[in-house]
Amino acid sequence: MEERAELIKTGLINLVLFIAIVFASFIVAIMSTRKLIPAEFGTYQFLINFSSYFLILSSTLSWFATRFTARKINIIQKLFIYCFEGIIFLSIIFFVVLYFINENVFYIGYNLIILTLLFMITMQIYNIFLGIMSGYNVVTSSFGNFIQAIIRLGLLLIIIYLLFIKISIEIILLVFVISNLVAIIFFATKTKSIRNYEKGDEKFKKAIRELWFFPFLTFLVGLFVFYDSVIVALFLANTLPLAYFRTAIIIVNIVNYIQALLSSFYKKYLETINEYNARLGFKIVSIYLSFTVPLIIALGDILLAILRLDYITSYYALIILTIVFAIGNFSHLLTLLIQAKEKETEELNKENFFKLLKIDIFSLFIQYAVLAIVLFLAKNYIQEPYLIAFLWSFAWLSNSINSFILKYKLFKEELNIKIPLRNILKYTVSGIISGIVLFILKPKSIGITFIENFFNAIIYSFIYLIIFLIIFYFIDKKTLYKIFLILFKEILGKKSF
Repeated sequence: MEERAELIKTGLINLVLFIAIVFASFIVAIMSTRKLIPAEFGTYQFLINFSSYFLILSSTLSWFATRFTARKINIIQKLFIYCFEGIIFLSIIFFVVLYFINENVFYIGYNLIILTLLFMITMQIYNIFLGIMSGYNVVTSSFGNFIQAIIRLGLLLIIIYLLFIKISIEIILLVFVISNLVAIIFFATKTKSIRNYEKGDEKFKKAIRELWFFPFLTFLVGLFVFYDSVIVALFLANTLPLAYFRTAIIIVNIVNYIQALLSSFYKKYLETINEYNARLGFKIVSIYLSFTVPLIIALGDILLAILRLDYITSYYALIILTIVFAIGNFSHLLTLLIQAKEKETEELNKENFFKLLKIDIFSLFIQYAVLAIVLFLAKNYIQEPYLIAFLWSFAWLSNSINSFILKYKLFKEELNIKIPLRNILKYTVSGIISGIVLFILKPKSIGITFIENFFNAIIYSFIYLIIFLIIFYFIDKKTLYKIFLILFKEILGKKSF
């Protein structure tokens, strides 16, 4: 019982840190969207998304880092040798491709090319450390993310309100580079204990030789799924639709912060999988989604107005993307459970990985088939960027639905664990009822000023919270009592319940 409470409490601490990260990141997003016109914001989003394609190196190495570190094996030295060798090679390709785009597709500017390159390099190193810390202590990894977010927010506040400097894409990228470096230094100070672990360079090299393509292909497919905006921008030679699509994602991304909890569950799943922890994962995910999804849909137009009044038209894309991310989080949990079946670092269940990869590739094919139709319409018939963003969201929806259905079937085949469907249904009903009530109560017109929309979002979110808790109490007061008990024990600092 104490172990179970510790698992939940670790996740809750992680979630609190992530809530702080969400808040800081959202403020940074507000600054970016309000200070940059849509065309500039689209260019900024293109550069960030373009960089993500090159982070597949650190994402792959980070995957190994988490697994080895979780089993108390030290591979730090070899990790960074591979990392820096890869950075040199990728930096050359990165610069050449951006230079070509700048000269032949749409203007970027050489200052932005250099700053984006620095951002990519620091993110590679940051991701490696994040992978190590995720295997060592998920709270420490979340605290590193917290430091990164707070530094970004603090520097931008100083630049805008103390130095009175006009925000530009260059300044935002420079702030991001500095925040990455500070977080890297923090992570580096936390590796002392890990260096005392058993050396595993030979095991690591063997794992890289035999298994590199598993995480590499998985992350590669993920990049094409989540960062298709690069392809859209290059095909249309226009970054404006990106601005409307990515602003919706800024709001909807709140749904994904349940993964702060899932990271602690994955570490436990790697050690051992039992029915209690698996069912607990489904319950936690469904409670969080039942709260956030109706809230975002009900207040989505107000939240978009906070970013910039121009982006209110992204509301319908926001609704579709909220559903996409909700389905995606359940798919993510299914993936973690299937992946964690193996018990040894070097002995992976290759058959399951290939099955998951086939599912991802097939879902990606469906997504791009829908996206091809959207791009054809955008190129020939549709000019409005918000409408392109709305149709674009259906490409993501087609992927998420197909992926969930196929992964659920695989989960049922591989693991003899019952999903708590009754609990999920109860939590979903409480969220839907709360969301309908909020939608009826909220203001019928959007405020003109930032302050008005911001306070409306805060006030009506609080009202929604009260409504949700009341309905949740009548539907499942036992679970609600357990959640508050765990939180209460955590605040008092007690070791068990």
